[in-house]
Parts: sequence; structure tokens; C-alpha cells
Amino acid sequence: MIRVTNKEIRTYFSKVTLSTTSGEEIIYTDTPSTYEAMVDKFKHIHACKIEPVELTEEQQARLTALQSLVGELEEKSEPQAANFVKDGYISPWDNCDGGVCQIQPMLKLLPKWEGVCRESLLSKYKEMLASVRYDRECGGTKFNGMTAFTDKQAQASIASTITMFQVGGMKSTKFKFMDGWQELDFASLAQLGVTVATHVQICFNVEEELVNKLSTLPFKELAKFKNNPYENREQEDAQDLIELYNTTVDQQEANMTKV
Repeated sequence: MIRVTNKEIRTYFSKVTLSTTSGEEIIYTDTPSTYEAMVDKFKHIHACKIEPVELTEEQQARLTALQSLVGELEEKSEPQAANFVKDGYISPWDNCDGGVCQIQPMLKLLPKWEGVCRESLLSKYKEMLASVRYDRECGGTKFNGMTAFTDKQAQASIASTITMFQVGGMKSTKFKFMDGWQELDFASLAQLGVTVATHVQICFNVEEELVNKLSTLPFKELAKFKNNPYENREQEDAQDLIELYNTTVDQQEANMTKV
């Protein structure tokens, strides 16, 4: 998105969207015709859409701020420059590669833009936690030695089957699990419903707890997580947010089984 040279910092002229057999790929370039020609050359590329690069007012303000660093930023800092202009994020750390700090000049902007950087990163973490929570919510839970489905379809199926017991006089039913079938009577099915509902609620509770915790952290602490979506940092003191989420869910579900 951002072109960095020792003479200028600007947006690339064009945004190219390639439609391929594996999905869409977005490329920012000054020579869109190069990619347009690929449609006829490569079978896996179906279409090429070319658009001018347009910035919002906020993005233009960040680009203007970044342009004060012309001559200081190196070309290899383009990914970090793009993160700042696009989303408002600057790493508060010196990311050194081979002894050369790529983003050192950008740290000059932090005093003014730290609040924006923090909100941008926090927003990414919220998106990440929502995605992790959904995967865990629908990933199943243990019941009677088997793994029960826990997605919304399974929840609805349990509820409707309970209704059939109540109004239809059913005595038992074969219920499908991820790893086989179990014959359940009404009491067992009701307990399955409680187990699934508890699992789902714990998944949401842990998401809320971690979002609230993250919301209290200063920017530099937020940026220490190893799975920071803007960079791939490896630090001994950095926590893995996804692992923290899953570990917390495991602990709370284990505590529920002891009650």
C-alpha cells in the first residue's frame, strides 16, 4: 500500500485484485499492467481488477505524518509503514533484522499516535478472540466419554429432541456424537443439553474476560503478545493470546466437572 524510498513516502498508484483458483490476492503496485497481462498467461488467474488507491481522511493524516520521515525510513520498512497508514498501528518495539532497526524512525510518531495505535491493536485482538471463541464454541465438548457437537445446529437439535420427549412420549433416542452414537433417555439428554449450554457460555465468558483484561493494558503490554496480528515477535515474556484463551476455557470446564 505504501511506497518508501529515500526521496518519498507515498501510496502506490494502483490496487490490483487477482482472482485465482485459491481465492483473491491483493497487490499494491505502480505497474498494474504487469498483473493484467498475467490473466492470459496463467490458467490459475481468472481475472484482474485494477483500482486507484484511495485513502480515508484518517489514513491521509497518518500518511502526512509518515512523510515527515522521508530519508529516514528504509524501503524494507514498507510493511510497517502500511500498517500505520492503513490501520493506525506502529510497533512500540525496535524490530531489528540483522542489526538494522527497520522502524526506529517511526517511533518518533508514537507520542502523538499511541492512542490510535492502541485502539487499532485492541480492535484486532477483539476480532481474533471472537474468531477463536467461535471455533472453540463449535468445536465440541466431552459428555459420557464421547465428544458432543456444540454448534448452533446441535444446540437446536438437542432442544427440539427434548421437546419431543416432553410432548411425544419418547422413552429414548439415538443421538449422534462426533465419535459415534449414544442411546439417551430423557434425563441423559437433558444433562447433555446442560453440558453443551455450559460449554457455550464458558466460551463467551472467557472471551469477555480476556477482552476486559486487554482493555486495561497499556499499549506496550498489548504489543507483547506473540500472536500480535501486525508482527511476528518472539519474546520469552510474550504471551500467546490464543493459547491463553483455550487454557482458560479448559480450566473453567474442568472446574465445572468437579462441581
